[in-house]
Amino acid sequence: MSIDDLRGIEAGRSKVKLNIMPPCARRIEQHVSARSNAMSPSLSLRMLGLRFDALSAIELSAQFGFRGVELLIRDLIEQNSDLETLASRMADLGLRAGSWPLPVDWRGDEDRFRRDLSQLPSFARVASQLGLDRTGTWVLPEVLDPDVIERDQPGDAAIAWHLDRLGPIAKILNDHGHRLGLEAIGVASFRTGRGFRFIDRLEALRPLLGALRDQGCDVGLIVDSFHLYAAGESVEIVRRFEPDEVISVHLSDVLDSATDGLESLRDNQRSLPTAEGPVPNRSLLRILSECRYDGPVYPEPVVGGGLRQAMGDEVADWKQVVQNAAEALDAIWPTDSQVNPEERSQGPTEMEADH
Repeated sequence: MSIDDLRGIEAGRSKVKLNIMPPCARRIEQHVSARSNAMSPSLSLRMLGLRFDALSAIELSAQFGFRGVELLIRDLIEQNSDLETLASRMADLGLRAGSWPLPVDWRGDEDRFRRDLSQLPSFARVASQLGLDRTGTWVLPEVLDPDVIERDQPGDAAIAWHLDRLGPIAKILNDHGHRLGLEAIGVASFRTGRGFRFIDRLEALRPLLGALRDQGCDVGLIVDSFHLYAAGESVEIVRRFEPDEVISVHLSDVLDSATDGLESLRDNQRSLPTAEGPVPNRSLLRILSECRYDGPVYPEPVVGGGLRQAMGDEVADWKQVVQNAAEALDAIWPTDSQVNPEERSQGPTEMEADH
């Protein structure tokens, strides 16, 4: 897709005016412009249920005031994209490279895993040319493999299985200057109750992270506010990790219609992050800012969940979707005046109730 295609993507839709920055975009830029190494409000079209080419993603990120952008490396390779043009455009617009989705199916079939793994170096090289140096994946909240469940020490067996899959991935990424982030799935409905309960909260990632680091892997974590809430963890848990352990941050809130309690909460019952909802997104951002986290922050509603409810059955106005996401981040983004300089220098603290 060319920029001309982007400006008039379908008949009957208004053209994108790339030279106009919405008010929400200007406010976000004012929040972060003074701190170039601060965390970056970033756009993932994939997380918004939108699929455009990389150049379109870059243009939309800049138009709506995002400071970083996620790019899909598999698509770039399949489309034989001009990497020099993309990198130049990002530089011209002052965009930071965000993250890229991990293109390895490591949770299932061994042959598929090995095949994907063999292609990972080429993906990593392409990502490096665009300045992208971080990716991530979610780990199993429950292990159903009988070979693991029936062991005397199923926890050790589960970690060993994850090491066998994630270790080679992390080493290839590290060899190319990339870091792998791991995400804990806190939503109880992800678990069947028939397997071994494994990593179902952020704190439970520590043994696996430690085991990977013992193998020489430079790995970190993905902080997802929705999963923190679903697992019953306070956002203060983030203080127990070093700032450079955080690879990326995903923000969302709970749909108003999700009223059956945490045990029944489903992953697609997400909305855009808010300041008023039950997920303390604003507090999480304040803590991350105090800890001097300097990576991407993505709004992550789930298509079929929050986006469908907010925009109707057909998410037709894609520009409005992106603008809504920008405004959602703007509404909760911390300003310098909200960050206590003395708190920034403090190390990890004891857990405190967030509500």
